Amino acid sequence: MAYQDNISAAMKTLSPNAFKIYIYLLFQKDGYSVCYSPEYLHKAANMCKDTARKGINELIEKGYIDKTERGYDFYEYPRRKPVIKPMGEVREFIDDETGEVFKYSYNQLVAAVGEEQAASLWGGN
Repeated sequence: MAYQDNISAAMKTLSPNAFKIYIYLLFQKDGYSVCYSPEYLHKAANMCKDTARKGINELIEKGYIDKTERGYDFYEYPRRKPVIKPMGEVREFIDDETGEVFKYSYNQLVAAVGEEQAASLWGGN
């Protein structure tokens, strides 16, 4: 099962060829294991190897595919946070689920979590 919002966001942020590979990978079973090679995906997604290579690289760059100890993992939505340059006072925030530490200015925090939650988090520190 895939969420419409995630597919819509991918359609807006990925090139047409990267999106085609995204859709192909999205429709595979959980635990689908294959090398994300241009040689394989050019046949599976019906595109030339160079186009497949560029699409795979774009999916990696945008966080839809991550290299792991087992090989590569595909995600329905990007797993990496964008790099944000701090402006003004910066505070640290910890993700309760992952323990990952983020450094945000107030405006960056608003962009990341919304006005209401940002006001609560900023005031609570």
